[in-house]
Amino acid sequence: MKNQTPFGGRDLAAALAVVVIWGLNFVAMKFSLRDFTPFQLGTFRYIFAVLPLLLFVRRPKLSWRWLVLGGLAQLGQFGLLFVALQVGMTAALASVLMQTQVFFTTLLGVFLLGERLSGAMRAGLVLAALGLVCFGLNFTSQAAGGGVTLLALAL
Repeated sequence: MKNQTPFGGRDLAAALAVVVIWGLNFVAMKFSLRDFTPFQLGTFRYIFAVLPLLLFVRRPKLSWRWLVLGGLAQLGQFGLLFVALQVGMTAALASVLMQTQVFFTTLLGVFLLGERLSGAMRAGLVLAALGLVCFGLNFTSQAAGGGVTLLALAL
């Protein structure tokens, strides 16, 4: 194993900044949907994200077809997120549910690429899925003060 430097104060501050920015991102999305439609917000998100990239990052050596398909997949993912936020999803629940992409990526790897899941990976997926179910039930339960609509949860 290589020598690893300890996790210092600067590293901790950087990690904390990522957590805060990520969390505020979902609050900003929810707030922005007061004035914009979900697809306007998605368009603005990608315009302002791509403009700096066009100036500083070279285009990947992929065919245009794959670039467009990847972009459309991202646009669809965030389009559904913005619609969910507009129809009742909370920013807190949305930030957690966006992490379900790990499940989909894992399952696509298994079914499309023939990858095998180890016992530890299976246990991790089951525990994470149970945690997400508990989290979702808390937010959808009227008794718990939730009230996230099923449509928002499905999106």
